[in-house]
Amino acid sequence: MKNSSFETLLQDLKISFRFASKNVISYVLAMIGVLIVAGILMAIVAAAIMVPVILAWGIEPMTQFFVSLGQNWSTLQGAALFGWVMFLAIPLLGPFFVALGALFGMAREIVESDGTTAEGVFVWYRKKFLSLAGGGVVLFLVCVMPIALMSIWALTVTGGWMLGLPMAATAAFAVVWFVMTTGMLSMLFPGIIDGLSVLGAVKQSVRLSRHYFDRVFGTWLSYIAVFILLSALTVVLIPIGVIASLALVFLGLPAMTIGLTRVYLILTGNPEATETTEDEGPDVRFVGGV
Repeated sequence: MKNSSFETLLQDLKISFRFASKNVISYVLAMIGVLIVAGILMAIVAAAIMVPVILAWGIEPMTQFFVSLGQNWSTLQGAALFGWVMFLAIPLLGPFFVALGALFGMAREIVESDGTTAEGVFVWYRKKFLSLAGGGVVLFLVCVMPIALMSIWALTVTGGWMLGLPMAATAAFAVVWFVMTTGMLSMLFPGIIDGLSVLGAVKQSVRLSRHYFDRVFGTWLSYIAVFILLSALTVVLIPIGVIASLALVFLGLPAMTIGLTRVYLILTGNPEATETTEDEGPDVRFVGGV
């Protein structure tokens, strides 16, 4: 079923969380391992960037720049800060974008064969490194950069700390923009895992979000609601906050990758691909791929 309904979305959530719970040990081991690798790569990239910059510019001029930025905010300084953030954030976050994308590779294995291994994430990490990094950069530029630019504008208007209308407008814009753009690109990583180029995966994701708006955005908003609920539990109910946090990371995130991958395969699969009842499990195994 390619169209959405409450029962369909509920079934998507149940199936994804059931598969995530069945493979939770594999996901925990995989996520810990891949984060360690991503952290090491990030440290290497940080050293490769910061050492030449410090040698060329010097520590004292850099310190003076950031001190003056905090004391006298201006549009020019805001643009300079944004340039620094972009220069540092994209290469530093690259390994973590790849780590997130590699989890979609594990999800693909689970959806197609009802199982995976912790080692599988490293295969996808190595096999699709450049493509997944490129997909992460696209997500960053499309989903985060406009929010950063809007924040710089609001800070410039207020001359510093945002209050009142500028803060409300920035917050509203950030929420709407982030939800809409991440929803439109929610099929990006499944497309890359499916063998598409970064540009091809972007086009595919946007096309699916337009043609099957209710199913794509319904699924995406369902997981956002789950994440908000688990996040709220970590703050409101302190005694079970640790459990909710672990569930958010090691169950909610894997379930999201499984759910989005499953929906992607359904929306792009051959005419014989069908969804069975919850008791039978999802029948989305394809011969020869999609």
